[in-house]
Amino acid sequence: MTQPACAANPDLWFATLPHLMHEAARICQTCPLLDACAAYIAEHPTPHGVWAGKLPSQRPTPDHIREPAPCGTTSGYARHRRDGEGPCQACRAAHSAYHRRYDRQHPDRRKA
Repeated sequence: MTQPACAANPDLWFATLPHLMHEAARICQTCPLLDACAAYIAEHPTPHGVWAGKLPSQRPTPDHIREPAPCGTTSGYARHRRDGEGPCQACRAAHSAYHRRYDRQHPDRRKA
């Protein structure tokens, strides 16, 4: 069975440093499974990693794929909860601040 070029060092394909990402893309061009990889990423788009020799900025990204909500926001708090994680301190603070504002603006809706 033919091995993909990324099998030797899979972490390289999800590096965040530009020079490492470009190195991964260069290696991809020599891969015997380049066409299969391109077909896979077309069916399963993701905004992360080097796929089929393309950097994330070089691939079309569907509207339904977004970056994760940043920490320190109520959306970040919801992301932690949805992922089964304990929210970080910044997200807990944002969540608490939201509920304090809500309670001040809607005193008639306070829980008993």
